[in-house]
Formats: sequence, C-alpha cells, structure tokens
Amino acid sequence: MAQQAVQHHDRAGRSRPYAVTSCAARRNHRGCPPARPAPCRGTDCQADTRRSRLWLVASVALLLQIPQVSHAGQLSLANSPLFLGTAVEPNIVLLSDDSGSMDWDIMILGDQGRISLVGATQTKTFSYVLPAADNNYGFESSNGRILPSEESVQATANMPADAYGVWRGRFSGFNVMYYNPEITYTPWSGVDGAGNPFGNIGPLAAPLDPFNTSSATVNLTALWTWEADDVPRTTSGNEDIIVTNYYPARYYTWTDSDSDGVVDTDDAHTRIEIKPGNAPFVHASGDRGDCANSLSCTYAEEIQNFANWFSYNRRREATAKNAIGNLIAGANGIRVGYATLHNNSGASRVPIASMNADPASGNKRAVIDGLYRTASSNGTPLRQRLRDVGRYYECASGNIFGASGSNCPILNAASGGTCQQNFTVLMTDGFYNGSSPSVGNRDGDDDTMFDGAPYADNVSDTLADVAMRYYEQDLAPGLADAVPVSAGIDNAAHQHMVTYTVAFGVTGELDPFGTKTPGDGSDTDPADPGFSWTDPFSGSSAQQNARKIDDLWHTAFNGRGTFLSAGNGGDLSNALSDALANIIDRTGSAAAVALNSASLSTDTRIFQARFNSSEWSGELRAIPIDSDGNLGAALWDAGERLKTQAAFSGWNTNREIITWDGTAGTPFRWASLNGNQQAALNRNASAVTDGFGLQRLDYLRGDASKENLAPYSFRVRDNGFKLGDIIHSAPVFVGAPPFLYPDTLESIAYSVFRINQLGRTPMVYVGANDGMLHAFNADTGEEKIAYVPSQVYKSLSALTDPGYVHRYLVDGAPTAGDAFYNGAWHTVVVGTLRGGGQGIFALDVTDPSSFSETNASNIARWEFTDSDDADLGYTFGVATIAKMHNGKWAVILANGYNNTENDGGSTTSTTGDAVLYIIDIETGALIKKISTERGMAESISGATPNGLAPPSAVDVDGDYIADLIYAGDLQGNMWKFDVQSSNPVNWDVAQAAGPTPQPLFVAKDAANVPQPISSRPQVGFHPDGENGLMVFFGTGKYMETGDNSAASPQQVQSFYGIWDEQGTASGNHSIVDNADLQTQTVGTGTFASETVRTVTDNAIDAWGTGTGEHMGWRVDLPSTAEKVVTDSLLRTGRIIFTTLVPNNSPCAAGGTSWLMELNFRNGGPPEFSVFDLNEDGVFNDSDTTTTGAFVIGIDAGLGVMPEPVIIDDPAKSRELKIVTGTSGDVKAIANNPGPLENANGRRSWRQMQ
Repeated sequence: MAQQAVQHHDRAGRSRPYAVTSCAARRNHRGCPPARPAPCRGTDCQADTRRSRLWLVASVALLLQIPQVSHAGQLSLANSPLFLGTAVEPNIVLLSDDSGSMDWDIMILGDQGRISLVGATQTKTFSYVLPAADNNYGFESSNGRILPSEESVQATANMPADAYGVWRGRFSGFNVMYYNPEITYTPWSGVDGAGNPFGNIGPLAAPLDPFNTSSATVNLTALWTWEADDVPRTTSGNEDIIVTNYYPARYYTWTDSDSDGVVDTDDAHTRIEIKPGNAPFVHASGDRGDCANSLSCTYAEEIQNFANWFSYNRRREATAKNAIGNLIAGANGIRVGYATLHNNSGASRVPIASMNADPASGNKRAVIDGLYRTASSNGTPLRQRLRDVGRYYECASGNIFGASGSNCPILNAASGGTCQQNFTVLMTDGFYNGSSPSVGNRDGDDDTMFDGAPYADNVSDTLADVAMRYYEQDLAPGLADAVPVSAGIDNAAHQHMVTYTVAFGVTGELDPFGTKTPGDGSDTDPADPGFSWTDPFSGSSAQQNARKIDDLWHTAFNGRGTFLSAGNGGDLSNALSDALANIIDRTGSAAAVALNSASLSTDTRIFQARFNSSEWSGELRAIPIDSDGNLGAALWDAGERLKTQAAFSGWNTNREIITWDGTAGTPFRWASLNGNQQAALNRNASAVTDGFGLQRLDYLRGDASKENLAPYSFRVRDNGFKLGDIIHSAPVFVGAPPFLYPDTLESIAYSVFRINQLGRTPMVYVGANDGMLHAFNADTGEEKIAYVPSQVYKSLSALTDPGYVHRYLVDGAPTAGDAFYNGAWHTVVVGTLRGGGQGIFALDVTDPSSFSETNASNIARWEFTDSDDADLGYTFGVATIAKMHNGKWAVILANGYNNTENDGGSTTSTTGDAVLYIIDIETGALIKKISTERGMAESISGATPNGLAPPSAVDVDGDYIADLIYAGDLQGNMWKFDVQSSNPVNWDVAQAAGPTPQPLFVAKDAANVPQPISSRPQVGFHPDGENGLMVFFGTGKYMETGDNSAASPQQVQSFYGIWDEQGTASGNHSIVDNADLQTQTVGTGTFASETVRTVTDNAIDAWGTGTGEHMGWRVDLPSTAEKVVTDSLLRTGRIIFTTLVPNNSPCAAGGTSWLMELNFRNGGPPEFSVFDLNEDGVFNDSDTTTTGAFVIGIDAGLGVMPEPVIIDDPAKSRELKIVTGTSGDVKAIANNPGPLENANGRRSWRQMQ
C-alpha cells in the first residue's frame, strides 16, 4: 500500500523499508544517535516491508505545479497541465475517397460491395436501393441500377420464388448502409451552406443533400414509383421492373432459418413499414436513446430516425461525411487539412490549418464545409493522391492542394517544426486504379535503415511504396531531426509522413487481424519468415482487387501507421476516431507510475497513468518488468476495460459508483442524491437550469446515448472513453497488509489482521478528472468501485458540455494505510482533490469483496471540507496517516492553497494562513488545527494567501507514534510541529517568540527574498551522530499560470540540508540562518559527449554556529527557472531528488529534469559512483566525467520527471530507478546502491500516496 511511513533511518542516512522501528540495536552505527531509537517519518508512521506496494513516481504533472514568489491577490492556479502549454500541433491530412462507388447506398462484403442478382443467363449488379434525383449514375447504367422491391419482383413473371432475396438490400445485417433501427441517427456536425446548425430532418421533405439549402427534397411517407432496370429472369434475358406503390420508410428483420449464420435469400424475414398503425416499434438492444422508451419507439420517433438516416447516412459518401465531420468537430490541438481523390476543381480541398473550437466558424468550419461539398464520381487513383500528399509535406509543387510549393505545412524551427509530426489518414471503399506514381520499389531497395524486411516486396509502384517513399525521406532537410520516436513503432527522428489507412467495406486475401503460427506458409505477421506480401498487379481481376486491399495494409505498415477496417458506418466512425486517438497519443502524454513490489521479481509490475489531452481521456496500464529491468507490453489498460464494462447498459448494471450526500455514503443514483446535488446536475455548464440532471448522472456513469443528441447534446466522448484524464493523481497499490506493526501496538494484534487479509483482492486506486476516485482490480484492470466526492458536484455538469474546457476534479494523489479504530484494524484510502476543490475524503477499503452501492454507507467514512474549517484550501499534497499520542489514528493534512477563495462553499479564510490539520481517521472530526500565523499579511504583496506544503511525520523514539511533524510553506518557512503530548491541546508549532510561532528555518535567495517550498521534506538522523535530526528539502513551485515560464530573470531556487539540533527536546533555539550553511556549487562535465552534472565537495568539519562551524548545507540550482517541486528520497548516504527546468520551446515536452544524487552529509558528491553511465553493469571510475569527477546529475531525456520509484535488484547488486516524464515514456535507470548490503524490501522513504 502507498501508506507513508512515519520515517526512520539507518546508518549512513539510509532510510529503512518499514515505518516505525528502533535504532537501539544499531546505536553505535553512524547515523543512529547513541542509545537513541530511529526516527520514523512520513505520512503514516507505519511499519512497512514495502514488498507488495505500488510506489508511484509523483505524477509528471505533480512535479509540474507550484509558482515562484507570489504577487498580490490569490494564486492563479492553473486549470490544465502547465507542461502542455507549448505543445506542437501535429499535421494531419484527411484524404477521403470520392470515387464513384462512394455514391452508392449499398455495401455488401465482396463483389465490390454491390448486390448481384443471378438469373438463368445473366448476372446483374445493383448499386442503389433507393431512387434519387442526385444518384451519380443513371438507373440504366451498369453502375446505377436500383434494386427492385421484394413485392415487385414477386409480382413479375419468370422470377425466382425467393425474389433473389432482394429484401436483404433493405436489411442492415446484409446491406450495412441501410437503415438500422437499433441505431440512433443524428445530424451532421457543424452548419449547412447557409450557416445554420444541422437539425433533425423533416420526413415530409427530406433533403437529398442536407448541406445544400436548395437541395431537392422527397416525402418519405408517400408512395414512390421507379424503374428497376435489367433484373435477370429465371429464363433467358432480363426484365425492366416498374416498382409502384413503394413505401420508402421500411426495413426488414431476419430469422436465420437454417442457423448457418448467413443471410440467405430464402431465410425467414419480416417487412416493417414505419407507419402510425404499426407503432410501437420494438428494439431489443435498448440503445435507442432518442426514444422515451429505448426499447420501444413511437411512430414519430421512428420516422424521425429514418429521416435522419436518409439524409445524413444513406450513401457511403454521406456516412463518410458524418464520421469525418464528427471527428473534425471534436478535434482540438491539431492542424488538419482535407482533400479527396479528385478534389472537384478545388471545391472540397482545404489545406492544413489549426483547428479552432467551434465547428461553425473559422478553420474548422472551412475543413468541414470542404468535406460536405464533396461529390463522388470517377475512379480511385489512391497511389497518385497519396504521392501528392507526400509532395505537400515536402513543400513540392504539384501537390495535393495544387500549389506551387509555397504552402509548406511543416512549421519553422522557432514554431516547433523540428519535432512536429505529420500524418495522413487515407479512407477508401475500393480498389485503386489510375496511372503509376513512379516511385519505384521503395520498400525493397534497401537504401535506408527504414526499409527492407519485413517491409519489402519485389513489386514497384505500389501504394505501399508511396508510403515508404515519404516515410524514409527527410521532408524538411533544413530542420534539425527532433521528431519524437516510438521504440519499435516509429524510429525516424527526421521529418516524415506517417500513413494510416481505413478500408471501408472491403477485404483482401490477407488477414491483418489473424493469429497464425509464426513461420507457417499462411502466416499473417510480416515479421515472421513464412510471410510474404501479395502482388497487387498479378492474378485474376478479382485477385488483383483483393490484393490491392492487402496493399492498403502494407501501406500503413510501411508508413508506421495503423490499418483499420470498417464494415459499416459505426465502424467507420470508430476507425477514424481510433486513428486520430492513436495520432494524438503519439504526440505526447504524461504519466505517473507505481509498483507492486519493492524488489525485482518475476511478477513485478509498474502501474502507469497517462492522459490524452485532445479528448481528456485517461489510461491506467499494468506493465511488467523482467529480471533485466526491461519493460514489457502492457498487460491491460483500465481505460479500455472500463469502456467494455460500461458498454450498452453496462454503465447502469456493471458499475458500482457511490458518493457522499452530506451525512453518509450513498449510491450515485438520482434518487439517492440530496437536493443540492440534484440541483447542481440540473444546471448546465452555463449555470442555466435545464432539468437534464438525471441524464447527466447517467452520462457520468457511462451512458453515451445522449451524446450529440438533441435536446441534451452532451459532449461526445471520442472513441467511447469512460475514464477521464489522470494527471496529478498518482495511482496507489493496495494488496495484502504490508506493515510490521508490533502486536502490542493495539488491543488486537496486527499480525492477525495481516493473516486474515493475505488473500484479499489487490487493488489500484487513482483519481481522475471525470469526477471520481476509481478502484481497479490490480490483476485484471476491472473497475470494482468508484467514488464521487461531494465537492466536485459544482463542476460535474461541465463534463457533459460539448464545449468542454479542461478543469481539475479528483486530481489529488490518494494515500492508503492501515489504522486501528472501533476495536478493529482497517485499511483506509484518503483522497485529496488538488485543484478540484477544497476538501478531502476517506474510504474504508479493507475488504474489496464488499464493494457495492448497497454498502456505500460502510465504505465512505467521511468528508472534510472548507465548510468544516474556512482555512482549508486546495490540498495539493497527499495526506499522512499516523497514530497520535492521544491514542487516536489520524489524518495529518496541510491546508493547501487559495483558502481565501470561495469554491462554492459557505466560508473562506480571512487570514490566508498556512495551517496544519490533524483529523480523526474514524470520524473525520478535527482533533487539532495548528496555525503558523503566516498568511496574507506576511506575504510580499501583503494580500497573497500562504499555504502549507505536504507534511512529514516523524517517530523519534520507536513507539510507532508520531512525535514531530515538518512542513514548508510558500513563504519559504520550514515549520516544525511538536505533537508529543497525550493532550492535543498542547500540540503546537515547536518554537515561538512569545505568542508568535517561529519557523525552524526560512529559505531565502542571495537577495534575501523567500524561496517557496511546495514539496514534502525528507527527515533523517544526523550523519555524524549528533543529537537532533536533519531536514532535507528543495524550493520552488509549479502550480500557477506562468510558473512554466523560462524567461529570465528568475529567482534562484535551492536544495537544503538543515540540522534541527533540538529534535524532540523542548525549548527554543536560534533560527538557522543561511550564513550557518556550507555551500556547494553545481557544475557540468562530459561523459561520452553527453552533458552531466558535478558538484563541489566543500567539507563540514564541525557542526554548530561558531566560527568554522555549520548547521547544514545548501546547493543553488544553476539553470534559469530550475526548481524542486517533488519529494526527495534518502538512501545509503545519498539525498535523491529531481529538478524541473521549464522550457518554452515547443519541442521541449514542457521542460527537462535532472535526476540529482548528493551526499546527505554536506551536499557534495556521494562517496561512490552512482550511475552506470557506460552501461557495462559495473559502477566504477569508468562512469566518471572526462576529468574524473563523480557524476551527481543526469538528464534522462524524458522531459519533466517526478521523483523516481526505486526497485532493489540484489541479484545484480544494483537498484533500478523507474522514471517517467512528460514525454510519456518510462525508463529503468541502473544505480549503485552503495556499500551497504541491500535490505529486504524498500530502503528509501517516500511520501505516502
């Protein structure tokens, strides 16, 4: 569990893997004061082997949020990740097929997607099921025949008894383009040609082209007449059938009479005509969200749905417009261009531009309008047009947009072109033709490291050759090559084009999704020796057509994109959404990781949280790590699992979600909410009451039926995601109880509790900005329960707003720990909201098998909000769980930031003071509030509220009870709180000048300006065995808008090691001053052409305040705007921390980080080489700089990093630091654990999450 230990440390400053322990047996060791037990620090003062805990690297964003010196007024806390502020928008060209076949309203798998009627002497194909004045082909042409009705064929002589099964053309299970009564058809996104939003279609006047306001219309409730040409006879020849009295609003249902899974011509079927007398229309799926009863629709509801299908989805082209239009309407943070194979004299051609938010205006409207103007005709020159897109990316003349070469889409270096990614998404329903692209055999010429096997074939000028041509060639040779690479997927750092392909309703000979035995002749894995690509130019006409679809897969494979297959309109929407989601995912993400084991073993897993900022969806992945420290493929993603879990009606029946109604836990169901909560959900994002509260609650549970559906028009969750973005909430693993509490600590032995809970389901807890704390099964990724805190109700409606602007909700990192109350041991998760609200909550998670809505009152223990105390602000830090000297187990919590802001509660702070809270973990009652009396009045501006950073609790005498608490604040004060008394009345700031509390130390720069402290201090014994404790911490903040600035000048931040000589002794002593500190200077060195960091080694020869004596040390951070905003670790004489260096370059992933390791005694270099820089598995002088200096800092190349997670690897005499960063990648860095033998379990203390 991620319960923080009340910390204690062993010799040489190595912190031990359990919470509270005694140093008595080690009293003569360096680092243990004589005859003095070891201190324990952390959020919970608990003993812990850390063998089965998830440790997470503080979320990438956690290190990303905390400002410099405050200015007047409240802090301008950011509402989205600061490191995303300068991301480079990727370029995407959507290349859509506008060949003649896209005009057809029939799509059958095989036979080019049309219906063939086989007579005695003739076979005829039919392309349409409905006559329309704008059908591209005449009804007498071979490409324009209209399928007759079943009744007209039956009424004609010389026709088969089964009427050729023409009914199947009006059955969506056969003709996937036809009306499917189980689907809700919605209007297109954006506006029509006159600028009016698309709406429901009137059945009496349904337009053939809804974009064209002067389009011809048809009456879908009248009887139609047309001619079905060339219907084959059962005798020789064919017949022109006049179809009369045809009611167009019809569909068929099917019974598989012979149970063969095939829609046969003579299978039982029923015609349903959408007429008033035939209502109600019953639907088994229950997915008709447009109907008041989703299982049974009225005539008005059904005819409306049919009319929407007719105008918005009837043809292949219309379906593509619907899918692509929805995709573009919801796309943000990308640059998009739209082109087609023929471009219709430029009417539908729109070059790449950045996408604004509103689909009814600006660049987004221009692209969508171009899409809706598309008119399909002619052939399918895929190869030539993909080549022309490549020419566009390389800024050549004759490109897809017809320009001379001046319209270059790749940005210049200053704007981020060096790392900009470029994509093409090609969608087609057919087999290509046309002239050669004249590119040669680019995948088989073996002229670069990017071609050859498994990409190669022996054929020239294929579509796949075009993709390879523009992948392997540098499209912008004048730019530096800094395009992000994806190991094993896309290894090209030069500017290149990645190609995605979408096959709409067509299949080839090869099965891209098949699972064959590697090496056999029919294998479909291009990397296996038995595989070979098919030749699209050999074989019969039918074989060539199929092999050209294989070439679509080959194209995506060569272009390092993805091949996607879509069998119907819904599949097409999903495929395009998947392509865009994959593109956005490749452009960057942030992550927090956690481990289920402190020591490397065969079942060690990393749990990594990531998010997608294009749609604000989240991931939680379980990643295995092998004995060599290599990371494997993700075993599961909880975001994907939750999509499946909530599918169909699963949002209602398969999810257990609870909340707090103000007095107790209750199901997250409409009837269980209190009046204020219902009122909040009944208001939209603009605070207008619309009465859609019940539907909003269903949406939050996962119901998608009201997305983009009038009158609700809820936000569309692209790709069907249900898990919201996880940014600062570091996941926490809770397995079997891991602590080593003595059985005498409480009246019930802890060992009994441990034994009883050994087999409980391992869980991962993480907060998301969908308004919930989620609990996932750590083995499977299945969500077991979720909790909606009462403080986020004010923001929940915003999640349903189609114009959603990101905000934080449950963004804080949870803490988990064991505590004793009510006569029993319990496991409790304490959650914070960070920027989501001024409040915390506690859940009893002792028994995951009891997780259910009916048990909500036993799971949700309490909430503590600013209504309980006005000085509570936005709690950015994690809470601490500890036993106190009054016999109570408590939650120790810093008050956080902006407590003077009214976040919807009834009270606000009048002082802005930094405050420490100690809360009864059983009841949520406030045991003690300790104010530092440093607030607005003491700020530089005189008006900015202060805020306490996360605290560290310390057990000094080894009784597993917190004695001291240390915490910093934004005004640079490091506070020490004395909680040794059995009476909470006596708990207070440890030092005072008269009635005024005094800090242990005030961090100030050279100009005597306070340096903000926003991370938790690390506490250890004195390195030379002196009395008292050492307190280690860094300065800086990264939470306000503007804290990500790299502009000069910036305040210099520092890292400190301060000696608290009093320890637990009573009485005041002088505040440590900067003049009392030894200083070290960070420098740079070189190792194998890489820049690394070194540090001076100025000695501390004596401790004290006299001449030549020191009370600790400081190290100033050398880079502009560099800061420490994550927690540090203490191991084998080293203090380990990461720094954050903002970088406003769009190619810098928000900035960089240095992983730093200093000697905890004086802030100089460790006494041994800590990094295996040459990766030879040995830590020695070969890992030093060119001048022989020990390396104390490296840049892992991951962007901005949180603190590392450490795994012991005693088999290789090393430790592995698992680090992640804003790049979204994860690395395992081998480190020297030092001269002491590894202890079993974790040896470093980290903050309890």
